[in-house]
Amino acid sequence: MQQSGKITWLCAIIFPFLMLLLIGNALVFDQQAYNSMLRQGALPTTMQVLDYFEGRAVLPDIFNEREQSHLADVKDVIHLLRYASLILLVVFLALLPKADLGRVFMRGFWILLILVLALGFIPFDRVFSNFHKIFFSGETWIFPEGSMLILLYPEQFFQAFFTYITSLTLAYSAAFFLFGYITPDLSNK
Repeated sequence: MQQSGKITWLCAIIFPFLMLLLIGNALVFDQQAYNSMLRQGALPTTMQVLDYFEGRAVLPDIFNEREQSHLADVKDVIHLLRYASLILLVVFLALLPKADLGRVFMRGFWILLILVLALGFIPFDRVFSNFHKIFFSGETWIFPEGSMLILLYPEQFFQAFFTYITSLTLAYSAAFFLFGYITPDLSNK
C-alpha cells in the first residue's frame, strides 16, 4: 500500500470519531437541543449547569455535595473531549492534503455507519455504564432514584441526546460521503 493509501485510511478512521466529537461538543452547549429532551422546568437549571461547565456560573444550590462533585467531573470530561476533538482535528487537517479526499469521506462514512449499527445491538444502559466506567472513577456517577441529577437527567434523556448526536453525525457525514463520491481524487492533481 502506498503512503497516500495509508494516510487515506488513517484519515478515514479518524473522520467518524472527529465528527462525533465535533457534533457532540457543539450540541452539549446548544439550548435548542435540550428543549425537547428535558422534562418541563428543567431548562433554567440546565442552562446554569452549562454556564458552570463554561466557567461562567456556579452550580445551583439544588445539588448536594456528591452531585456537585460529579458535575465537576463532568466538566472535566467535557473539556477533555474538547481537547481530544481539537487534537484529532489538527491531525486530520495535517494529513488530509496527502490523502485521497473522496475516499476519506466515503470510507469514513462507512466506518461510522458500521460503528453506529454495531452500537445499535448493545443496550443503551450498557453503553451508558461503560462510558461512565471509562471517564469516571469508581461508582461516583451512580445516584439513588430520587436524587436531583436523576430527576433532571434520567437515562432516557441521555439516550435521546446520544441518538440526536449520532443522527446528526450520520446526516453530516452522509453529506461528506456524497461530496467524496462526486469529487475526483484531488490529491494527485
